[in-house]
Amino acid sequence: MRSVNKLYYISAAFIISCGAVLLFLIPLLKVHGNTTSSSAAAAQTETTAKPSATTAPAATKAPKETTAPPKKPAMKKVNKIKSIRLSEENIRLNPKDHRYLKARITYKSRKRKTNEKFVWKSQNKKIATVSQKGVVTGRKKGSTYIVVQSKLTGVTAKCKVTVGKTKYIAITFDDGPGIYTNKLLDALKKYDSKATFLLVGANVNSYKKQVQREYDLFMQIGNHSWSHANLKAISKEQVKSQINRAKEAIQNVTGEKPSIFRPPYGNYNKTVSSIVDVPMIYWSVDTLDWKYRNTNYVSSTILKYSGEGAVVLLHDIHKTSVDGFIKALPKLVKKHYELVTVSELFKIHGTTMKKGVMYFSAK
Repeated sequence: MRSVNKLYYISAAFIISCGAVLLFLIPLLKVHGNTTSSSAAAAQTETTAKPSATTAPAATKAPKETTAPPKKPAMKKVNKIKSIRLSEENIRLNPKDHRYLKARITYKSRKRKTNEKFVWKSQNKKIATVSQKGVVTGRKKGSTYIVVQSKLTGVTAKCKVTVGKTKYIAITFDDGPGIYTNKLLDALKKYDSKATFLLVGANVNSYKKQVQREYDLFMQIGNHSWSHANLKAISKEQVKSQINRAKEAIQNVTGEKPSIFRPPYGNYNKTVSSIVDVPMIYWSVDTLDWKYRNTNYVSSTILKYSGEGAVVLLHDIHKTSVDGFIKALPKLVKKHYELVTVSELFKIHGTTMKKGVMYFSAK
């Protein structure tokens, strides 16, 4: 009986001990379990928040766009005028007549093309007016100035205009240029006069400076064939060659094509007319200076046979021709003759010259 009681007490003590141990461990297990769960949750949260290598990063807020100021349109560069030269410094004309001024412009960058505007003005519109193309119209007797001015730079040039009794004549020189051409140009410049030069192409390269000076002084330059051939006696292809070679030689020096054509000896036919791409000019006064090489003869012939609208034939390759003309020049001016180019002579008289057509006199 006593053994049974002893066993009973031992079992009860064991059960009580186990219960006590459980009472001590349960709080610890709860704390451990919460810690574990929190760690797992944190790990899971961290795993979710941390992007993987293949996950695109979260979009960031784009900076607020600022509107760029509108671009100013590119300013076109203007090739400014350095100087302006007029074709005439002094002109004479009758009331109601028209004269034609040309403006040659030098640019600061040496370009030929014009991209700067300029205006024409008359200082006294009662005496003469001018269009914006440089056409001067006489109104009544008197003198005034025509002024051309650059709008941008203010550069100006002027021409004195005298309205009164005036007769117009065109003096032409064939077969040049030559060794007497510069002397002739000096005289023309001195008396504010113009002439027309019909050049032989084969001579051009030997006298480039003279050709350039003719151009610079606003003389009219025409084509007189390459070698002064009789165009009626050669083939069509040879005629083309004579005309085109001379044209090219002149253009290479002046930068411009010759504006008129005179056939050597005055010989031409339908073939020549069909090939020439500019007006043709003959003459109304033949001084025969090439035949009678005498200064006084040339001078007196010019003065005797010249008249309003006349086209006078001379040759600047002969000294007597040049000297004879120079002797007659101041007398022509005193007689109220205005020496103009062939093209201006016909314009003054209201004739529009056409290519391939032969003209003799403007009167």
